[in-house]
Amino acid sequence: MPPDPRFPFPEPEAGVTFSAKGAPALAAARYHPGRDRDTTAMAKIMLVEDEDIQRRAMEAILKSGGHEVLLAGNGAQAILVAKDKNPEIVVSDLAMPKITGTELCQKMRATPGLESVYFIVVTAQEGENVKLESLLSGTDDFIRKPVQKDDLLGRVQIGLRIRKLRERNSVLSAQTSAYQKTQDTLVGALDLAIRGIEDSVMQLNASDTNQALNALRLAHEGIRNSLASVVLPEPPSRE
Repeated sequence: MPPDPRFPFPEPEAGVTFSAKGAPALAAARYHPGRDRDTTAMAKIMLVEDEDIQRRAMEAILKSGGHEVLLAGNGAQAILVAKDKNPEIVVSDLAMPKITGTELCQKMRATPGLESVYFIVVTAQEGENVKLESLLSGTDDFIRKPVQKDDLLGRVQIGLRIRKLRERNSVLSAQTSAYQKTQDTLVGALDLAIRGIEDSVMQLNASDTNQALNALRLAHEGIRNSLASVVLPEPPSRE
C-alpha cells in the first residue's frame, strides 16, 4: 500500500499498529503533520522503553515531527543520558523492570537540573486508577497503548507550551520578588529618615517646623504610592 501523503513519515515496523482505541481524547490540541510541520516547535525528547519494537516505532513517530530523540532501554540508563543531554520532555513506558516509569519520574524530579522536565508515561495497563496514581506520583501526562500518532505528537506540543509557561512564570516570580525587596528596602530607609527628621524637629521651637514636617510626610506618602504603582517588566516573549 502506498504511503498516505497526509502523513509523510515512516510507517512502524510490521506487526506494530497504532489506533485511537483506548487513547485519551485530545480535542484541543491535535497535531496535523501536513498543516503544522513547519510551525511546530521542535524538542529534545528522551524515549524510555524496554521493548525494542515499541521503542523503534515511537522513535519513528517522534522523529517524523522533527524532534531530536534520545533513547534509553531502562530507567537507570535514562538517568545517565538525561544528566548528560538534558532533555525537555521524557516519554517513558510505565511498566519497566527494576525502575518503573513513575519511579523514574520521581528520581528525575529529585535530580538537580532535571526537576522541570515534562514527563509523559505510556502504558497498556487499563483502569483509571493507573492513570490517577501516575499523575499523583508527579508525572505530567498519560497516554495509553497502542499509541496513536497524532496523540503522541500533540501531547508533546502541549508539553512544550506548558514548559514555556512555567519558564515565564518563573521569570515573573523572580522579578516580583526582586521588586518587593527593593520596595521594602526603600520604604524602610524612608521610614528611618522620617523618624530621624521628626526627632530633630521635636527639639526645635520654630513656628514653621510643623509645616515642614507635614510636607515631609506628604512626600513620604507620595513616594510610597509611586512605588506601589510601579509596573513590572513584561515577561519574556512567547516567540
